[in-house]
Amino acid sequence: MIIGREKEQRELIGLLDKEEPQFCAVYGRRRVGKTYLIRETFNYQFCFQHTGIANGTLRQQLTAFRNSLVAAGMAKCAIPKTWIDAFELLKQLIKNAPASMDGHAQGKPYRCPGKLLERMGYGTT
Repeated sequence: MIIGREKEQRELIGLLDKEEPQFCAVYGRRRVGKTYLIRETFNYQFCFQHTGIANGTLRQQLTAFRNSLVAAGMAKCAIPKTWIDAFELLKQLIKNAPASMDGHAQGKPYRCPGKLLERMGYGTT
């Protein structure tokens, strides 16, 4: 339960209802609850989530990103060499994820709206 962050939660939820693509950066000092705010707001329902490594090298960041993809259900794959490659893998993961927000991936609820697939260049049919 989050206390005192109703405005921030309304703003985050409002982004899902937009017709056009949205970008949201949640930033602030370490250990103030940014990740907790997002996870609680969306009830831990994601088809993918990742948190970067502070001061990590490019190789460490890309390795961690690949590990997050595998944890989200992607078959084992090579560590991407660039962020463009990494996001192509993410598009594949999202494309193959069920588009319904009422389903479950690996026994866990997820949030992967069809609009997101369309925004990334994939149809939902």
